[in-house]
Amino acid sequence: MNKEILNLYEIEDQLLFAAIDKITVEVINKKKTAGAQVIALTACSPLAGTTSTSISLAIAMAATSRRTVLVDCDVRKSELYKKLNDKAGRGLADYVSARNDMTVSVEDVLYPTNVDDLFYIPCGRTEGNATRILCSERVDELLGVLKASYDCIIFDCPSVSVVPDARIMFNKVDGIIVVAALGETKRSQINDMRQLMATYKDQYYGMIVNKIPHDIYRKNVKNADYYLKDKNGKQRFAKNKKYKLRKTEYGIEAETIYDTGSKN
Repeated sequence: MNKEILNLYEIEDQLLFAAIDKITVEVINKKKTAGAQVIALTACSPLAGTTSTSISLAIAMAATSRRTVLVDCDVRKSELYKKLNDKAGRGLADYVSARNDMTVSVEDVLYPTNVDDLFYIPCGRTEGNATRILCSERVDELLGVLKASYDCIIFDCPSVSVVPDARIMFNKVDGIIVVAALGETKRSQINDMRQLMATYKDQYYGMIVNKIPHDIYRKNVKNADYYLKDKNGKQRFAKNKKYKLRKTEYGIEAETIYDTGSKN
């Protein structure tokens, strides 16, 4: 059956792009030491940006030539409210609900995307109990098939502050990443999450603080703009005082000094 290719678009904001790269490096390093093949993303509060973060991370992992699959585990939310489900048919819930119908295979719920090495499994449609769906042995069967074929499997889970669904997945994954939203996630929700993560300390990779205004990000991340480009496409480090001084001191383009690796 020919399926329509789902279009995923990578973020264009340079600061966000750099932030995702940092997360990608951390995941890859974890993979070398602790597996990190299967990762669950959840949030401390609703609308923290878990799905956007999951998509960006999945694109970044696929860009490293790792076969990646992104699985939408928020089976409670109608596909009408999902970014990627409007062009998808059957998904996770359909696969699990068809436990007695062996004609529904993993391939039936797996969709290609416009990103090389990246595939997607939508949440699907269900009228059943979402928690019981994720507790099904069919989820374990699905995971077993995916682990045999993909280098990285990312589960996009709903917030643990709203429903227990994400916690079901915690025991199935190698790593857990939590998303919080600056100015939206309450301190009490973060504290609750920290207490919960104490139970999964060996799997907990850390918390991403999302929705940070650029000015606040620049104040807290030193040299955040160093490699970014201005509207004319010129890298901003060219405006750095030390860069200009070195360029004047040697009487040659500073790019030459940096490119040759000179220690002078």
